[in-house]
Amino acid sequence: MSVKTGVSVKNMERLLRSLAKIPQKAQGKALRNAVAKSMTPVSKKARSEAPVDSGALKRSIGKKSKSYQRGLIAVSMVGPRKRIANVMSGNRLRIPRHYVHLVERGRKAGTNKRGGRSGAMKANDFIQRSYRASKREVADRLETFLRQNIRKAWKGTGR
Repeated sequence: MSVKTGVSVKNMERLLRSLAKIPQKAQGKALRNAVAKSMTPVSKKARSEAPVDSGALKRSIGKKSKSYQRGLIAVSMVGPRKRIANVMSGNRLRIPRHYVHLVERGRKAGTNKRGGRSGAMKANDFIQRSYRASKREVADRLETFLRQNIRKAWKGTGR
């Protein structure tokens, strides 16, 4: 499950021009670090709002960032991490990344392939709510950290 969204930063044009002047390897690192640090409030808020049944979903919430070499593109994702699982009764594994879409989007009542019935579940879009609540803070932090990373990269080049 993914939702594409973005933030607008006041001085983004000027920041991107400054970013384009530093070496290309430093550009990706500066942008990726800024995007990663700016998403911390979303990750923390999502973890605090995650529904708790076994606690596995709440513990698994984290963030991951990636930058692409072609162009100034950086992406950050908030959601369940891969390696978190919880052993339930009967030695059954409960892996949050396998059911987070059901928690976020909900489901209708129905039957499965074996004829078993499953109940309806209301949607609890805790990740989207946490992003919407933190959107302004994310934009402010992105601008701050991008400016800091550009300054740091300029000092590292000796210009």
